[in-house]
Amino acid sequence: MPEPYTNRRISDGEIEDLFRDFNRGLRRIVQAKITSASTSAIADACAFAWAELAYYRPVPTATRAWLIKVAQREAIRLGVREPRGQERGEFSDALCADTETAVQAHELLEHVAALPGRRRETVTLLMRGLSYDEIACELGITLRQVDRDLVTVRDQLRQELAVTT
Repeated sequence: MPEPYTNRRISDGEIEDLFRDFNRGLRRIVQAKITSASTSAIADACAFAWAELAYYRPVPTATRAWLIKVAQREAIRLGVREPRGQERGEFSDALCADTETAVQAHELLEHVAALPGRRRETVTLLMRGLSYDEIACELGITLRQVDRDLVTVRDQLRQELAVTT
């Protein structure tokens, strides 16, 4: 029996389970719906959707539909920016095909999701492809503060990843 509607947000464990069960399915669905985007744009769009999921954490009952919608919109956006018939390289395909790399990427997203508010927003905007100037304008902070936040985040992530490996 489905759980009644609540304002409870999706947990880290639920995100991990969903990623394990639905990552390939998400790529297939987006690729079937958005035929104008390249394979690498689809992979990038799906990675963006997972990052947004870790940040926004929608209610669990709507998560799959939410992921599909976010990935489709991003694939359309990337498909428009990318010249037709031109692949950006095979790195994105290898990233999704390699399970170990996908797990490492997911762990990195978990670290990003655990960052304090503004730093998490700064990294998310950087992951979305915004320049330092655009991030500063979007968040209403100085360019120097954007640089400081990103340097601090990089140092924290390096330390955390060094401890886990």
